[in-house]
Amino acid sequence: MSSYAVKRLDESTWPDFARLVERHHGVWGGCWCMGFHPEGVGRGRTADGNRAAKEGRVRAGTAHAALVFDGDECVGWCQFGPTGELPRIKSQRAYAAGLVQLPDWRITCFFVHNAHRGTGIASAALGGALGEIARLGGGTVESYPEDVAGRSVSASFLHNGTLGLFEQHGFTRMRLIGKNRWVVATAVQPSPALWSHDAYVAVVGTNARRLLDAAATGDPEAAVPGCPGWTITDLVAHVGSIHRWASQVVLTGNPAELPVVPDDVDVLLPWARDGAAHLVEVLASADPHKPTWTFGPKPRVAAFWSRRQAHETTMHLWDAEDARGHEYRWDPRLAADGVDEVATVFYPRQVRLGRTQPLPGPVHLDVIDAPGVAITLGEVDAAPGADAAPSATLRGTAEELLLALWGRRSLDALEISGDGPVIDALRGSAITP
Repeated sequence: MSSYAVKRLDESTWPDFARLVERHHGVWGGCWCMGFHPEGVGRGRTADGNRAAKEGRVRAGTAHAALVFDGDECVGWCQFGPTGELPRIKSQRAYAAGLVQLPDWRITCFFVHNAHRGTGIASAALGGALGEIARLGGGTVESYPEDVAGRSVSASFLHNGTLGLFEQHGFTRMRLIGKNRWVVATAVQPSPALWSHDAYVAVVGTNARRLLDAAATGDPEAAVPGCPGWTITDLVAHVGSIHRWASQVVLTGNPAELPVVPDDVDVLLPWARDGAAHLVEVLASADPHKPTWTFGPKPRVAAFWSRRQAHETTMHLWDAEDARGHEYRWDPRLAADGVDEVATVFYPRQVRLGRTQPLPGPVHLDVIDAPGVAITLGEVDAAPGADAAPSATLRGTAEELLLALWGRRSLDALEISGDGPVIDALRGSAITP
């Protein structure tokens, strides 16, 4: 059984996409997956022209697809995009006759490497496309698959996938627009990671002040249970250091050295306050789309740091209050975003750096106080016959899940179901640093 990785089509993955298309002679007679864009294909269009048009769209950010990788090789994709980006569909006249309202998004095309067909790649690609749609704001999604039940159908008719595939991913049949072609639809909730840059910056400012105020009123030598071996003084030194480091990264766009921490305890707290104020100033004045070094996935831009420092600061506020015997309650929306950050930034990074082994199966994180939020830790197995459901589930409030993933609370505080070995592996894994 194989697991596949899914990546978005962008400038960085264009060469991988292009190699797959070139291997298959331009796909669908040199289409280069341009047939559903406004330009279309056909009379007057050449394979080379289609290639150039597709690359232009990718570089301009007006072509979307979820690419499936087996190791370093792209082996399939699912094309999706806003309706205006993909206005052309099959059975257009029948579709228009029963149209009530256009969807926000369309899924219009699948392609799978000829040596990998029948191995679950289309399902992985569809799941990836829905994840990208959530990341981009969610909304109503339509597609136009073929019902193949009880009959043999040529692959040339299945560019839009099968009805059964879409139903496995939660789509509902809406209406027929051909003998066996259905309009199917679903609604995708936005990803929790949709806080604005300014909102994150505000969290950094507010919670840095609360953290340092808590430290100022507590015993500087009090132990911090959430950070074994640390005292409140160590916590202040860490936060002050990280805030200055992150400021330098955003200012220069490059990795930075950690600053020297003052030895004088009396100087430490004012030093940390100055660092927090400087970080807020730097983040507030930064272009969130400015290319910037990060340790997360693409796009690598300054907005990564407003989000990261909002969570860094808030988690250590929780630590400071916990050390004083006080309770800090996370905003459920921010905590859900933190759970998403663990799943999409920290766990993949821990695996990539060899700090932990990949989980043997995915874990669905069911956030009960964030309706519509769907977060999965680990890769979904897309092998033939694999169960579409996650291998295991952790259920709790956003705060409970986040604290457990960061080692502040036991997993036993959560409702656990599903595949025991996956949960056992999770218990022994360094999901976060």
